[in-house]
Amino acid sequence: MELGRVKLSRTKINSLFQAIHPTHGLAWTNGAALNLTPISYFKGKLVGEKTVKLKDFGSDDVIGACWSPHRGASYLAVQCVNKTIIWKVTGSTADTKLNFITEITGKALSKGVLWHPKLPIVCVLTKSDVKVINVESSVCETLHQGSDITGGVWSSDSKKLIISEGSSLLTFDFNDIETSLTERQHSVWQVPGLDAPIGCIVAIDDDQLLVTTGLPLDRVVTNTQEDMFDVPNSLQPSSVDAAGNSVDAGTGNVNTLDFDCQVQDASRLLLISMKDETPDIVSNVTIAGILEPDLISYQMMNKTIAVSSNAQSKIQIFIISEKEIKKIEDLDLGRDGRPKGLCSTLDGKDLLYVVGKQVQGNSLFPPSSQMTEYDLSFRYHSMEIVTMPPAMIPIRDPYQDCDGEFMEQPYHHPGRDEVDSGPHAGLSTGPYPTLYKAGFVHFLHNYNGNTVKKTFILENGLVRLQAIKEAFQLATVEIVLGNAMIVLSADKEGFVPVTFEHNKTWTVVGRKIQK
Repeated sequence: MELGRVKLSRTKINSLFQAIHPTHGLAWTNGAALNLTPISYFKGKLVGEKTVKLKDFGSDDVIGACWSPHRGASYLAVQCVNKTIIWKVTGSTADTKLNFITEITGKALSKGVLWHPKLPIVCVLTKSDVKVINVESSVCETLHQGSDITGGVWSSDSKKLIISEGSSLLTFDFNDIETSLTERQHSVWQVPGLDAPIGCIVAIDDDQLLVTTGLPLDRVVTNTQEDMFDVPNSLQPSSVDAAGNSVDAGTGNVNTLDFDCQVQDASRLLLISMKDETPDIVSNVTIAGILEPDLISYQMMNKTIAVSSNAQSKIQIFIISEKEIKKIEDLDLGRDGRPKGLCSTLDGKDLLYVVGKQVQGNSLFPPSSQMTEYDLSFRYHSMEIVTMPPAMIPIRDPYQDCDGEFMEQPYHHPGRDEVDSGPHAGLSTGPYPTLYKAGFVHFLHNYNGNTVKKTFILENGLVRLQAIKEAFQLATVEIVLGNAMIVLSADKEGFVPVTFEHNKTWTVVGRKIQK
């Protein structure tokens, strides 16, 4: 799925960070305008509808956009070079409207706009301060002022805000954040054995974090046994741009040199527990070939982790197994491909990513700006295959067809003789996930004053209408969405034609079957 030509930062950017809304779709920028593309995805395939331009800023200073994930009103934060603008989004795709809420001045970090998971509250990080804003009451509170803030995340239970500053972790534990931003406790954590600046940070449960650490330049120089700038002849001629990146004079692309044989130290991926009074490193692995990992995505349903760098040509896949992080796969993007965004699918199972191919310019004059043009494409990668028995893994062609989709060899589930050929082909042809890894959704139905709750296994985010009808003995089914009652229908395969998020609860009503 092609997004087109965009202008993005060459480093430290994740254009998919909180960029996908389950109703509105993907919010993205080409550098000058804010765009909205409704998307849907099935296994191995992404489908994008017509893109709508929401707002033209008239200048190349838009960095990215991220949605509020909480239920209720939809808010969108658009990050510009020197400010962050919050809008309330109303209407459907065709007539989407942006209603201005507030503006926060200051140069936010590239991944420094953090929406609270359950409330209309947003944290904006700069290199030197931490601000939290309740967008409905317009209350703004400065939580911290420092000098080397690198990132942050809300804890899975939504009660704590965790900030990384250098190699330290700062926690802000709110008594009741919905009513007060000032009533809180502040702690500074020094993780034993962590002696490098934290780059990316993500929460995997209430008490555990995943963090990446980069390799400082002084350590690269100290630990290099030979001249690391003595570039092999195969990589010459080359030049260095204003940001210090090696640029291939023949293609204009940033080279990712293999430092593994030259540098004894490396960037790292760590699992950190904050359950006790002293934080502890539970697992610690090397991220090979990357000086500064600036992209990370965690897929909660299968405990997989995708890590990369904007300057790298591959995405490295890890898994958490029995409290250990293990490397399991490399996703090669090709010589010219650079990852410009990673995120989990809405059901928490698979990986979405965007690949940028730098637009070739005058090779004699490499780009001096941190911003550059890319041709951007949107991809989907199933993370289920990494846990299949080897004989069941689909064969992936390293190249792609003309539609930008990965080509897969069909395979058969034991006991099944045919592969479905409908629009949901591949959703249930197998091997199925274990019950502990399956996605599910809850439905509540009230009848004669009694509320009944039923849980349904999701098939790649989908549920069959007939299963809901039979469970509640309903002839028709309507789902409650705010003040609206939406009648559910089914496609020709029997699925309700919307994607449900894992572990969400919805209320349904309907006409009972007459006995």
